[in-house]
Amino acid sequence: MPKWGKYKKSYRKEWETDPDLKTWIAPVPGDDSKARCKYCNTEIRAQFNDLKEHGATKKHKSRCIPSVKSFAVPVVGSGGGAGTVKDDQKRREFRIATYAACHTSINAVQDLSDILQEEMGAFKMHRTKCTAVITSVLAPHFREELKEDVGESPYSLYLDETTDISVNKLLCICVKYRSQKHNKFVSTYLGLVDLLSADAQGISDAIVSFLSECGLDIKHMVGIATDGASVMVGKHHSVFTLLKQKQPSLQVIRCVCHSLDIVAHKAMQLLPSIVEYMIRETYNWFAHSAKRQSDYNSVYKTINDGGCPLKFISPSSTRWLVMSDCIERILEQEDALKLHFGLVSSAEHCYAARLLNDMYSDRSNSLYMHFLRPVLMEIKTVNKYFQLETGDTLGVFRDLDRLYMSTLRRVVKPSVQRMNNDSRLRQLDLKSSSLYLSHQDADLGSSFQQHMEASTLAPELKDRISTRCFDFLKELLVQYQMCLPESMEMLRKLELFCPKLVMSSVNRPGVKDLPAEFFSCSVDVLESQWRNIASAGFSGDQAIDAFWLEVEAFQDAGGNQCFKDLALGVIRLLTLAHIKCPRRKSVFPGNAIKR
Repeated sequence: MPKWGKYKKSYRKEWETDPDLKTWIAPVPGDDSKARCKYCNTEIRAQFNDLKEHGATKKHKSRCIPSVKSFAVPVVGSGGGAGTVKDDQKRREFRIATYAACHTSINAVQDLSDILQEEMGAFKMHRTKCTAVITSVLAPHFREELKEDVGESPYSLYLDETTDISVNKLLCICVKYRSQKHNKFVSTYLGLVDLLSADAQGISDAIVSFLSECGLDIKHMVGIATDGASVMVGKHHSVFTLLKQKQPSLQVIRCVCHSLDIVAHKAMQLLPSIVEYMIRETYNWFAHSAKRQSDYNSVYKTINDGGCPLKFISPSSTRWLVMSDCIERILEQEDALKLHFGLVSSAEHCYAARLLNDMYSDRSNSLYMHFLRPVLMEIKTVNKYFQLETGDTLGVFRDLDRLYMSTLRRVVKPSVQRMNNDSRLRQLDLKSSSLYLSHQDADLGSSFQQHMEASTLAPELKDRISTRCFDFLKELLVQYQMCLPESMEMLRKLELFCPKLVMSSVNRPGVKDLPAEFFSCSVDVLESQWRNIASAGFSGDQAIDAFWLEVEAFQDAGGNQCFKDLALGVIRLLTLAHIKCPRRKSVFPGNAIKR
């Protein structure tokens, strides 16, 4: 570069509009005698010739290649002409990066890129560039799209803590809202937030900060759905209470799937622990030994005239209801297992084999599993309904209520059932022994009764088994009441807006019965719309979600949405995050990408 001139040169604003300089030049704060290159991150004398010479250097030109942050989705012209080669390359890179983000580890792009380059030619994107495209292009685009779709609509959050494989505490956040674009309720992944501390204050601060980054107003948040941990839903100092200070009308819904799992696990504690131990040890016996599996396959084929046995299922400490599938698999192969462990215990000097042989020889263990199989199957079925991506919101809560009522009718006296309606039956004091039948009269299941009658056990042992199974059902009812109160209250509220009941001319609830916390209009407006909707001609055979979206869109002769205030209140209720929860599916892919 030339020597420094005799006279001082100053940075000139008009250089920022020069075609050769405008993309990279910037002023140096506090020093107008220099200019800065954005790409090279160097300072240059504020002289036009020096700037031109810097722009012509090889180092500068190599760093001026457009970065992935400046990529933009190409727009096809109205004439329908094809995009340029570079635009096609960018489009391919976006699609591969999107696929990697949704379905696989980013590391897989490393080898996939080489294959695509050999097959298609101009394609260069490896792990680093793919990561940059996802974080700098796709994530901001989809987050902005989500922000626009939510708009001013009410929304609720699914919250779940997790720890990834690098032992970092994370909070998975999913959102449920009424989509303006698709005109339906949508549950989708929102983001993973790093937690500095996993206490109530740390989690609530992280949620508020993340919502602000996403452009979502906390005042529009209707509720949160989470597990029953005290740090999340405790009465005094929890995430819920701290968020409620910022949004007073906030509601909380405990995860029904998690609650049902806890219900079954707590009730199981009244049955002998040897049953659960037997199931776990059966899986462990075969899990890591090819020889044991081969020996068992031979026994199974011998007594079943060929065929291959199904694999045994591993019990889970966090998803206890998988025990239903474990019991089903063992009972299907009970004879083969009994014969196998009988042979192994006599042929091998193995304490575990002798112990399992004794367990399978004890008829009482089989009776307990025959009792548990239909009970756990019913609970697991309802649990699956709450995990559906699509479904009738009111329908799944009715299934939950039906599960409670069917269990109650098996052990509670018929006289108590006749004296109380369904609403009062849900609020019974289930710890009162006067409500219950004797264990001889209770409905313990026909399959269990048949196997009990066919067994040769002593009468006193049969009576003890029946008593423990009866206690299991009673504890199941108590746990339903303790773990699912919000869900039962949610059912009561949703029943008020059942399409058939709303369109009926009889037995319609009054305005005073509606949950006022979900409506922002005056009582007079609400009463008028509630009275007139019954004669508006809507079909009462629709699902509750579709019905109220149709009501909200309905217009009178003047083009006014005459039921908008009523419909918006019900939509706020339906927005509460209680089913179709994607949080488990969202957390675990995050661990996979870390690999």
